[in-house]
Amino acid sequence: MASLTVYSSAADGIIESNSGTYSTARSGANLGAALTGSNEYIGQTGGYYLSEAFFDFDTSALVAGDTVTAAVFSLYCSDRWENEDEHIQELYSKAWTTPLTTADWVAGADVSALTKVATFDTVGGTGISSGVYKDFVSEAGMPAAIVKGGTTKFMLATDQFRLGSAPTSAERIEWAFYEAGAGYRPKLVITYTPAPTGRSHRLMMMGAGS
Repeated sequence: MASLTVYSSAADGIIESNSGTYSTARSGANLGAALTGSNEYIGQTGGYYLSEAFFDFDTSALVAGDTVTAAVFSLYCSDRWENEDEHIQELYSKAWTTPLTTADWVAGADVSALTKVATFDTVGGTGISSGVYKDFVSEAGMPAAIVKGGTTKFMLATDQFRLGSAPTSAERIEWAFYEAGAGYRPKLVITYTPAPTGRSHRLMMMGAGS
């Protein structure tokens, strides 16, 4: 087994939608143009302000013959959530454009069509300090979402957004993005079995053809 740790690029960012009508905001209205910053709140608030985050990771070091067995996505929590309503942050595999534009917004009704690859559950999280990385719990589809020889891209939203549940208070977490600097950037740790190389691989291939 081998391990590869990669951090998101400067292309990461958020798209925000807002409207006084929740269904309109959930569909996408008054979209903010690829907002980026060192720290951003992701989730839903009253009013209604809804945000999605987008991350990309250079996974070109992996080659076609490598077998990804696991991957863990982590974000640095910039602000604790004890004053926020409990919810689940959900990570999806999503091939968004670079640079990010408002055309990459995914309406709430369409989120379920994406492949969910990891989650972070805030339930019971009251009082947990900020200032540390939070590992998301990977789903079965996470290994297959890792792009070998290219760029792996994700979108982050919440279960309440996907379900169409209008917030009565804030449902969000403030996460650090690329601009927060080294030591705070979104992180992806991949465990994989390297492709066979050299003489042993040639012997294996010869044996398979005999």
